[in-house]
Amino acid sequence: MDEETQTQTSPNFRTLTNVYDALLEDLITPSDILSKNQSNKFNRMQNNIIDLKRILNENNQE
Repeated sequence: MDEETQTQTSPNFRTLTNVYDALLEDLITPSDILSKNQSNKFNRMQNNIIDLKRILNENNQE
């Protein structure tokens, strides 16, 4: 095959969902994600519900 006719697929780590997950992980750094739920409505509106677990360090306990 010629190089001109080959198509290149995007790697899995660059999909839009994985990019959003990485951004979310960066935003909530002091917490862990327990669960993620997504609900879709008929008017194409999406709601994402994310349950977080707060990580307490020894210096800042509440």
